[in-house]
Amino acid sequence: MNIISLTLIISIFVGKNSLTTANRSYLVKRDNFNVFKFSEFSIFRSEHHLAYRIKSSYAFRRKLEIIDVSTNQVVCRLTNKISLTQPGADFSILNSTSDEWITGKILRKAGLNQKYRIKWDGNDILMKTKFNSLITTFEHEYPSGILAKFKRPFFPLIFGVEFDLQIFSNDLPDIIYFIGLVMKDQDSSAGFKG
Repeated sequence: MNIISLTLIISIFVGKNSLTTANRSYLVKRDNFNVFKFSEFSIFRSEHHLAYRIKSSYAFRRKLEIIDVSTNQVVCRLTNKISLTQPGADFSILNSTSDEWITGKILRKAGLNQKYRIKWDGNDILMKTKFNSLITTFEHEYPSGILAKFKRPFFPLIFGVEFDLQIFSNDLPDIIYFIGLVMKDQDSSAGFKG
């Protein structure tokens, strides 16, 4: 292989990786799985720096709260929507600047490619997983690049599952991606493939 070909290959590889460098990464650990309530999660900024906890409660409509560990403040509330036609959840996220709650919803769409639509504060975000893929991506409804992605483990039903969440954009609060990950994990663990 000549030096020009090698330089070209290296520049393509380096260029490709620089476009997919995450602004932030989280390690998301599922603490438990329960059919009657959402799983609970610990979200780490680094291996030993716990940033958020996701706690759930037993109820007819499953509920969860996302807690900022640094302030011990609830920053998101989510309630599962009961619907046979389009399952999903309603949620509200605390705007720390205005101290107001901004509501949104996440809806699961049917089909072989698992898709969810997240509507929040004037944003339409598509969360999608290609058929038989372990990677789920978040994009604006009119694609302008990947906002974030997470990789699902190969054996998702094992206790203590870990997800690698990478965020590439500062357009949305990170909590949006946590909500998507929880809903996807809950549906996949419960056996919903559509």
